[in-house]
Amino acid sequence: INNNLAFIRIGALQVMNETDKAKKQEIWNKALEAEQETTRLIDKYGATYMVDEEKKVFDDMKSSWLSYNEARLVTYKLALDGDNAKAKENALTNAGPKFKRLDENIVRLIEIQDEVGLALSKEADDDYAFTRNAVIMATVLSIGIGAALALILVTGGIRFVGARWRNEPYILANLGVSPTTAALLSLAPAVLAESVIALVHPG
Repeated sequence: INNNLAFIRIGALQVMNETDKAKKQEIWNKALEAEQETTRLIDKYGATYMVDEEKKVFDDMKSSWLSYNEARLVTYKLALDGDNAKAKENALTNAGPKFKRLDENIVRLIEIQDEVGLALSKEADDDYAFTRNAVIMATVLSIGIGAALALILVTGGIRFVGARWRNEPYILANLGVSPTTAALLSLAPAVLAESVIALVHPG
């Protein structure tokens, strides 16, 4: 949009300074193409999603574009008719102030787009951080549950082996363990019992 507006404004200066009527008409025609392209781009922008403030500024921008374009056409027509003095006066007192309002609206729309972009970027970063932390917590929880299950299984195994030595002392006698040692082992934890048996009866 800014490129087209710049072309239209430059064209106003050219058409006022040009003396050849055919060239004046050529400048008019090119400005008309820029006007049509500007209107097309504004309508295209208006069809996109906008936040509340952006919509408000856009509506004002569209209105200010219509107002400026109407004023600049007066400048062009006066210049085409050869009345350059009135064309310059209109450009300064009518078209100029209206372009200023249009330009301010365009600048504000660009600022709003930047603000919305930053807000969306922050939201995406926050979502990523939340997802990452959730994954970490789930992983830690999974490890904790696995460790708890392993502890339960190992503890149950130890209790089972210990009970075996306590409830079946004849196994110790068959392994060549003396009655006194067997009595001690029946009171000891299963792991310790296994270690002592290994020392007493290796292999």
